[in-house]
Amino acid sequence: MDRRPYVLHVITRIDGGGSAVNTMLSIDGLSQRGRRVRLITGSAPPETARRGDVTILPALRRDIHPWHDLRALFGLVRLIGHERPDILHVHSSKAGLLGRIAGRWCRVPRIVYTPHGHVFGGYFSPPVARFYLALERWAAGFTDRLVALTATERDEELALNIGRESRYAVIPSGVDLGRYAGPGPGPEARRRFGVPEDATAFGTLARLEPVKGVDIALRGFAAAREKNRDLFFLVAGDGAERSALERLADELGVRDHVLFTGWTGDPRAFFGAIDGFVLASRNEGMGRAAVEASAAGLPVIASAVGGLNDVVAGGETGLLFPPESADELGAAMLELAGDPDRRRKMGAAGRARAGLFSLEAMIDGLERLYDDLERER
Repeated sequence: MDRRPYVLHVITRIDGGGSAVNTMLSIDGLSQRGRRVRLITGSAPPETARRGDVTILPALRRDIHPWHDLRALFGLVRLIGHERPDILHVHSSKAGLLGRIAGRWCRVPRIVYTPHGHVFGGYFSPPVARFYLALERWAAGFTDRLVALTATERDEELALNIGRESRYAVIPSGVDLGRYAGPGPGPEARRRFGVPEDATAFGTLARLEPVKGVDIALRGFAAAREKNRDLFFLVAGDGAERSALERLADELGVRDHVLFTGWTGDPRAFFGAIDGFVLASRNEGMGRAAVEASAAGLPVIASAVGGLNDVVAGGETGLLFPPESADELGAAMLELAGDPDRRRKMGAAGRARAGLFSLEAMIDGLERLYDDLERER
């Protein structure tokens, strides 16, 4: 009989975001190692919703709505009570709070929470952020382990008085590095995305929401292009801000040199079409896209926020710039645009560093965490 703990995961939704990708990779990786795992989520693509190890709870939604949230809470209590897991592992802020309350109600032996980056900056107004902070501090009191994606994320949350240091574990949001091994897709990728062969192209891959700072990236690109007319910029991703960002590109006078690709099902080809990757986030738990770009051999220009300070070794695998500073970002683009040899060296160093954030490192960390919690019972 398998005496390893049965782990039930809960997340608000399965989409193209980093937390959702992390959760699905965790479930698949743990299952492949013979672990008993299951997922409860509010919504998912049809191919995920049809899986035998996935339960859909429609009341669990991302937006705040008292009636739906109350229904989601009671739905979680019902499902968790039925499943009777040894460990409840909840992800992201909404599912993280409701799931932990439901888990405590059901007397689940051990509760784990991965916030995937905190929501106290870049998401809400200051009063709402303070309210969420108070809830996080309260819920941390009955959470057995808090999982930070990087050491910086852990330190930031401890500085906000969320939980005790002894309850934290640092486990990366693992990236399947094998997808980016070997030579890149070559010139055909640039032709596919419409990038001129003689241009120096930068790009970003992100949900098009304010927290991802794509507006900062566009302003930085516009500042750089004033001094280098051969620059090109790609925006891969989609979201509520897409129309506003397209208008911003028009207002900045760079629309003819910015391509909005939507979500790409082939990130390797996207990375192959650009010479440098940009992530201008206002808040970031780790920055999966930055790890993926490094694994693809690209230099990364990133805002010095949260886990990006751990992912990008400034001056070695890329360049870090002060948050919100489009001018500094533009200067970084110009610096790398004019130095192809440095771009290649940074890309090679980034590939080596990406191993710290591999899928294997994540699954190994989760197995150690769950086994440690089981021994503590």
